[in-house]
This record gives sequence, C-alpha cells and structure tokens, in this order.
Amino acid sequence: MPENTEQVTTRGGLKLLVERRERDGQLEVVLRTESAKKCLLHWGVRGDSRQAWQMPPQSLWPAGTRAFGQTAAQTPFALKNGECQIALRLARPVDFSSIEFALFFPDENRWDNNEGRNYQIEVRRSPSSPDEALRREIPAEVACFHRIYDLESGGQLAAAVSKQAEGYQAALVTGIFGPVLLHWGIARRSPYEWLLPPSSVHPPETVIWQNSAAETPFSERGDGLKELRLEFKLDEAPLGIPFVLRQISTGRWIKDRGGNFFIPIHAPSPKPGALVQELERIADEIINAEMSRNSWTLMHRFNLCYDLLDRAGGGMAGGLELWALLFVWLRFSAIRQLDWQRNYNTKPRELSHAQDRLTLKLADLYAREPGSRPLVRLMMTTV
Repeated sequence: MPENTEQVTTRGGLKLLVERRERDGQLEVVLRTESAKKCLLHWGVRGDSRQAWQMPPQSLWPAGTRAFGQTAAQTPFALKNGECQIALRLARPVDFSSIEFALFFPDENRWDNNEGRNYQIEVRRSPSSPDEALRREIPAEVACFHRIYDLESGGQLAAAVSKQAEGYQAALVTGIFGPVLLHWGIARRSPYEWLLPPSSVHPPETVIWQNSAAETPFSERGDGLKELRLEFKLDEAPLGIPFVLRQISTGRWIKDRGGNFFIPIHAPSPKPGALVQELERIADEIINAEMSRNSWTLMHRFNLCYDLLDRAGGGMAGGLELWALLFVWLRFSAIRQLDWQRNYNTKPRELSHAQDRLTLKLADLYAREPGSRPLVRLMMTTV
C-alpha cells in the first residue's frame, strides 16, 4: 500500500481506503469503500488535539453535503467506477490538523463512531521526516543508538538513545496518522523478555494494559510529527525496551516484521568491535523472528534473509563472518530444524516469489563479490 494511503477498518467492519494526494496546489483526500450499503460521512475539522471539532468551511463541502447541527456536516458516499467514494479538496496551506468523522447508515439507523472516539484523518504534514527531526535534536555524535524503522503500514519511526549524566533517554519520533500509543515493556536479561515497567519510569499519561504492558501516548510536536521520550536513571536502566505501536483511530497494531520492536538502552558490557556488534544485531533479529509466537513461514525467512544480505555485502572487513552466519541459519532451515509453517497459510505464488527474489539476489552477489563465492554457493543449496 503506498505511503500516502491507509486502510481504516471500522468497528462495524467497514473497510475504508483513505488516500491523500497533491493536485493543482490542493490536498485531495479521497475515501473509498466497496460496500454497497447506503452510508453518510458525518464529519468536522479539528485545529489541534486539544480542541473540539468544528463545522468544516462550506468551500470544502462535496456535492450533496448538508449541515448537521452547529458543528458537523454530512456527506453521502457517491458511486463512481464501481465503488463508493467521497473526495474532499483542501486548499494549501491547510489551517487545521485533522478531519474527524463517524459513519451513519440511514437504512439501519446505525452509527459507527469508533466507540465514541470518532475516526481521524491527519491532513497537516511535517516538512521534515522523523529521521531528520530526530537527528537535529540528537546528533549522531551524541546518540549511543539510532535507527529508522520503515513501518509496514507506511511511514517511518525514528528512535535514538542518548546517555546523560543522570541516566539514559530514549526518544521516538513518527509521522503516523492519528493518535498513537506506545505499547511497551522492559527487558532486563534478554532482548526477548517482556516485563511490566515499574511506575517510576512511566512518562505522564501512562496506563497499565491488562497488567502486562504499559501504554503511553505520543504527543504532538507542532510540525506534523509525534514524539515520545522515556527516561531511565542509571540504576534503573533496563537492557532495552520491547514495544509495538497502536494506532487509536484504526485499532491497528504496528509491528516490526510481525514481531516486537526493540530499542537497546543499557548494554551490560562494552562490545569489542563494530563487526561483533553487527553480528550480534543480525543474530538477534534472526532469533527474535524464529522464536516469536507470531506467524512465521519459509516465505518470511527468505524475505528476512533477502534484507539481511545487504549488510553482508559491500566487501566490508570481516564480511565473511556475516555470510557464514546467514548460511548456518539457512542450513538449519534446509534440514528442517526450523519451522517452515507456523500460524500462517502461505500462498504458493508468494513462496515462489520470495524464493526467486532471494535466488536472484544471491546470484547477483556471486557475480559482484568473488571473495564470497564459496559461501554464496553453499547458501544457494539451501534455497
């Protein structure tokens, strides 16, 4: 799904595709659904997260829109090209931050309003990416950890950890649309632990979810991005933070390749070198994927290996150790010591595509990196 498109599955089960696109100096927001039910968009606009929504200006009203009370408008979905859709055209610059809406089905006299919270479409975008914004605040020479995650739902999450005199600070910045929660725990001894964080490290507005995780909302920055900072005193600093994200407006859980994200905070001992650190990071990603309770198949393994191959390439010093690590992993898979299918039904064409993509990647690396050919040839036997 393109980054400017998101899918909203409402509480009532209706699937809406929301697309944002620039056209003739305007921002066009298009809502589409394949549902044939008669449906009205009950909507307004919000200046910022602290204000109530307001009646949208009449200049924004699509055909058929009428006022509903003093603060909302109602617009019917129109049939076009075999689907029902509404197009809202907003002049730049947009002077409000979001469109808030609920759905009304007149034939059933039924409302779908996200259990009273309404649904939200953000329209004011940041001029910079999460990575750029975070690097301006925590430069590379200050950060002891910095990483950019490309999210499966579109967009990015930037994370950085800095060490200060009194402890550690973890900063997260994202451009995800709508209100977002950090659903998190702490790890003390292993990156695969998930322990309930003590109240002493809870940021403001943190709540406990089912006595197993903390949930903390991201705050608006004022530039279209959202941020969250976690602080730990030196004597309370955990090994790291496992977490996922929850998008409130859609109820969607956002994960890292189907598993938990992990941010290292306090390493128990210094690492002997960059190569060992890279080997550990890759091994940790592999182990986390293989041991997770989430769905996992041979297709997912091939796709992860495809992504990890880039780190083993480039002729870096000691690169053969990385190739050897990936070969051992695939060898365990080939001799059926690892799951080929877990909690997921892979379509044959999807597995075939993943296999072809990995094979072509290996063939390309075989041609470009003669020094790695013995290990590449061994890896080919496992695919």
